[in-house]
Amino acid sequence: MGVVLLHGKIYGPGKFAKELIADLQAEGAYVVTPEMPWRLKRMYDKSYDGALALVDKAIEKAKSAGASKIVLAGHSMGANVAIAYAARHPELDALIAMSLGHLPETKEMVRHTRRGIDKAKVRIAQGKGAKRCLFFDRVQGWSVPMRTTPEIFLSYFDPEGPAVMPKNAMAIKDVPFLYAVGKQDPIFVRGPEYVFTLAAKHPKSRYIEADAGHTDTPKAVRKDIVSWLKSL
Repeated sequence: MGVVLLHGKIYGPGKFAKELIADLQAEGAYVVTPEMPWRLKRMYDKSYDGALALVDKAIEKAKSAGASKIVLAGHSMGANVAIAYAARHPELDALIAMSLGHLPETKEMVRHTRRGIDKAKVRIAQGKGAKRCLFFDRVQGWSVPMRTTPEIFLSYFDPEGPAVMPKNAMAIKDVPFLYAVGKQDPIFVRGPEYVFTLAAKHPKSRYIEADAGHTDTPKAVRKDIVSWLKSL
C-alpha cells in the first residue's frame, strides 16, 4: 500500500503526522510526503491545479516503489486538496481527511479575502495576472502575507473556485473515505454535514471525532487510521 500524505499550511512535509507516518511504515506502507505550494517558504508558488499535479507525481513515486494500492491522505489544507483530487480521480483505493482547512466559500474567509479577490480580478483585467504582488492568507485565525500572482491567488481563494470542499465532496465517487476531526478544532462545529456526509458513498467510509485540536488530530487518530486501512 502506498500512502501519499499532504501537509497543511505553513509547515513542511510530515509536520504533526510523525507518529502516524511511523505507524503506517511499521505496517509496511510506503509513505510519500511531498512538499506542497503552501509551505511558508513557498506560499503559493503554484496554482491549485499545480498542487494537484504534485499529487500526481507523488502517487507515481509510490507506484514506482511497488505500491499496488494508493491511499491519499491530507491534514488541514492538505485535506482540502486530497478531497479535490479524489473528486477527479475515482481510481484511488482510499481517501483520508484530517482537520479540514481552507474554506474559501465561507463568510468568515470571504470577509478576509474580499479585497484580495477584487485586487486580483482588477490586475487580471489589466493584463497583470501573472505578475506577483502582495496578498493575505488566513491560517487558523492569523493573517499571513504572501507574494503570489493574481491568477494563483484566485485559484485558491475564489469562493466559487476549485478549492471549495463541499462541491468537491459531492463529486467523489464510492471511494472508502475516513474523515477525522478534533473536538477542539474550529472546523468541528460544522459537523459531518459539511464534507463527510456529501462524500461518504462507500459502505466502509468512517467519521471519527477525536479529543484533539487542529494540529494534534493526526496523532490522536493514528491507531484508528491504521486499523481502518487494514480492514479495507
